[in-house]
Amino acid sequence: MSEVYADRRVRLRDRCAAAGSPAALVSRPANVRYLAGGSPPGAVLLVGPEPDTDVLLCPVAPGAEPADGRLDELLRQQVLPAGGGDPAVTAVDLARRAAPTRSRSRSTT
Repeated sequence: MSEVYADRRVRLRDRCAAAGSPAALVSRPANVRYLAGGSPPGAVLLVGPEPDTDVLLCPVAPGAEPADGRLDELLRQQVLPAGGGDPAVTAVDLARRAAPTRSRSRSTT
């Protein structure tokens, strides 16, 4: 089943790349569940430019609650430390650090 979620993330990644975005931040629980197989409370999914950069950020460790779903075992998970802040803000920081720096060149004529 992991392949299904991975394929969905690939399609999202391709659409983002076509639109010029290097990453997507998914925060709506239904969308996180669709892309990751589960949606622990407060979790967000960062879909990066490569499959190995995808990460599910959770404010608490995912449990075995049936309502949370069964998470894709191939998806990297990161649990924020207690009082670690908002998972969405952490995801944006990760995306910024992972984004290649774009050199800005000016032509002088």
